[in-house]
Amino acid sequence: MKTKYVVISLFIVIISALVVSVASVFMSLGGGPAGRGAGTPGLSAKLSGIVLTNRAGGEIDATVFPSGVSYVAVPNTWGIVHAIAGPDAAGQIAYLGDNNLIGTQLHVAAIGGAQDTVIFRSTLAGYGGSFALSPKRGQVALISHLSGVQMPTEYFIQGQLEIWDVTRKTKSPLLITALDNGFAWMPDGKHLIIVELNAQPTARDFQDYGVTGKGWTGLPTAYMLDTVMGTKTKIGAGVWPVVSTNGKFVILDNNNRQPRQVNLATFKSQPLTVPGRRSVILTQDGALIVYGATGGSNKFTYSHGGIGPLGSIKTVQINTGKFQILLRDIDPLSPMSYGPVTPQNQKMLGNAPKVDL
Repeated sequence: MKTKYVVISLFIVIISALVVSVASVFMSLGGGPAGRGAGTPGLSAKLSGIVLTNRAGGEIDATVFPSGVSYVAVPNTWGIVHAIAGPDAAGQIAYLGDNNLIGTQLHVAAIGGAQDTVIFRSTLAGYGGSFALSPKRGQVALISHLSGVQMPTEYFIQGQLEIWDVTRKTKSPLLITALDNGFAWMPDGKHLIIVELNAQPTARDFQDYGVTGKGWTGLPTAYMLDTVMGTKTKIGAGVWPVVSTNGKFVILDNNNRQPRQVNLATFKSQPLTVPGRRSVILTQDGALIVYGATGGSNKFTYSHGGIGPLGSIKTVQINTGKFQILLRDIDPLSPMSYGPVTPQNQKMLGNAPKVDL
């Protein structure tokens, strides 16, 4: 009998060790209960920005880095939040709200929710997911009047680019057709990165986008648009542009979801490695990339049009691959954004209630 109990005890010890080991691996991959710090500690200390996330109930929260403190940025939003952007240098957050009975409204709210201004109301059913607030000058870019374009291996949505001045509540007269594959403002708030179908791509463009080119009558290509003059400069093949906080680089995705970093001084590019499964890249801040990661949680989401495991927001160091989880249990289908830390928005956050994310 004594031998039997010893064997059972050893068995329990081995099983316990395995459970702890598996749990440790799971936590290192971003799973487990809510909390920050998994991965390589200290990376977040090199960030200087604000991450916006949206809860299913409508609230928009702001988490400041490097401190990691979260605040309720907009306590009450209108309708179902379709997209968010910002904050800008003045502490403004833009969001697009949908209501099946009324339509769509573009709102600009001050951090803390003291002011929430309607910029326009529309009964138009289709607005795209591309949405961006300029770091300054109060310009919001979005896309409307959507239609489809079929290419050999991808189906694209394109529409009419709209640029709204949130102070004057007026729309730019520019008439430009763009793909619903992301917008990104340059730091000057004047130049906007858009994506169009390029009818004359080069062999290098096809290579960078990861397709052979056979049957493609146009290739998704990023351009820098001067929103005042209306002129455009080609950056390179790719979708979902992201501008670095210093304005020196643009990150573009391709057909194989292999991001590339384009140097805007030389227009030369290099591939980037982003570990794990990701939903969206939010920014490049110095040598760090901040992005939304899918999976890695034992909690599930039933909102924003899908059912699946919650994800996280991570940062990864370029070239080393070291990463750190910034926020856990984030709905990967929900809108999120990254904006600068400025004296004005820090002051406004000081009056906003804190929240535990």
